[in-house]
Amino acid sequence: MPKVRPPERHPEPLNSSPSFGVRLLLVVVCALTSIIVATVAGILSYSTGTSIPEAVLLAGGAFAVSMGLGLAILTALNLA
Repeated sequence: MPKVRPPERHPEPLNSSPSFGVRLLLVVVCALTSIIVATVAGILSYSTGTSIPEAVLLAGGAFAVSMGLGLAILTALNLA
């Protein structure tokens, strides 16, 4: 008579949302990337002949847009 195997136990499903530390690191990476984007945007704007206040304003806008886009992507992926 063939041996009957017991049914396989499936492992418990992992929690799909990352821990607080991972979420915090993802937001910090998003912020640092946004700072780099803003710096490049400000330098490029200033190099075309705009004044320093205009370049800073443009850099601030670039930071806000890239940070918002990054957080929106993290939220859509259920990571933040």
